[in-house]
Amino acid sequence: MFSTSIPKRIGPVRSARITDIDLVAQYGRPAFAYSGAQHKLWPVLAKASTYDVSPNHGASAYRRDTSRRAPYNLYADGRTLLAIAPKATVAHDVGFTFDATPPPGGLVAKKASMRWGYGAAAFVYDATSGLYRVWLNDQRARAEESDNGQNAATVVIQYVKQEPSTYFDKGGGNTPLAHTVGSGKAVVLRDGLAWDVTWSRPDPTSGTVFTLPDGSVMPFKPGQTWVVLRDKTRKAKITPLTEPKQFHPQDYTGDGNMEPFNPQKLTQALRRESSETVTNASLIAPEMARRKEPLESHPLDTVKMVGSLNKTGVPTALVSVDKLLYQVRMGNYLGQNYGKIIGISETNIRLREIVQDSTGDWVERMTTLDLQEGNEVRK
Repeated sequence: MFSTSIPKRIGPVRSARITDIDLVAQYGRPAFAYSGAQHKLWPVLAKASTYDVSPNHGASAYRRDTSRRAPYNLYADGRTLLAIAPKATVAHDVGFTFDATPPPGGLVAKKASMRWGYGAAAFVYDATSGLYRVWLNDQRARAEESDNGQNAATVVIQYVKQEPSTYFDKGGGNTPLAHTVGSGKAVVLRDGLAWDVTWSRPDPTSGTVFTLPDGSVMPFKPGQTWVVLRDKTRKAKITPLTEPKQFHPQDYTGDGNMEPFNPQKLTQALRRESSETVTNASLIAPEMARRKEPLESHPLDTVKMVGSLNKTGVPTALVSVDKLLYQVRMGNYLGQNYGKIIGISETNIRLREIVQDSTGDWVERMTTLDLQEGNEVRK
């Protein structure tokens, strides 16, 4: 809809739909440009409160843009259209109220999105510009006058009764009828906030008024306004903004602590390191002093547990190394990492190994040697 400022190039111009009849009536008697319509709809359009400036009545105003594919390539000259319908009225007040200051009570909302059939629309708030970036069918909606895409100052999601009409497109798809006369619920988004409102339109020639819960009129942000007619049985998805984390100041309590560059800090660290070295050394010292057992000469990955038995109440495991069978009990050693047996069950042998970590310190490590399925021997 253009009124005070008429662009020279308007488009792409698309076909007329049954829902358009009630929508345009609120503007008075405007010049109605459309690319075409079903023959069945022509009598209805002829009776509508509009001046028909479709290609059937004003072909000279239309041009095809060969750089775009049909049917998205039909454009019209706005001034020529008005010359064809000189009696077209200036747009009537359609009920919208504008104010740069938003009302109180809005909830943070960074995105509104909705899908229907194969179509989709989304409005994503950009805090830098204070506008909503418009996305249609998962692509950035482009504007004829700018490469920056379409942006909305206000987005209205108007929930209406929607039902199948008696009209169908060329592919056999039904054209739905959206009822915009009456009343219902809506969501208004502006300035990164969302308000639940109600809408009211008593008859086709009246505008639509959007009111807040307290009965006051919901003001829109000055700028471009997008109104989405949404089936009232299918709510739009409103994504809230992420609330910033709350940081609470804390008192500094380190006044009585030692300064970080005090030489005593280094002395304390060296003492701790020396203490840890002694502790680590105590792990390996007994192992270095004792006599090695025969199975400690084999890497642990060459030792296989093949069975278990219980000899006079003492759990015993059977292990195979180089095709030889050995019996081992709790306290015996396996492998080359001082692996002491600390547990034996029917399915595994548990060992405590002593190994060096990445810094060279000796540390304990728990290892399990599992029973090799298919080779079990139990007694």
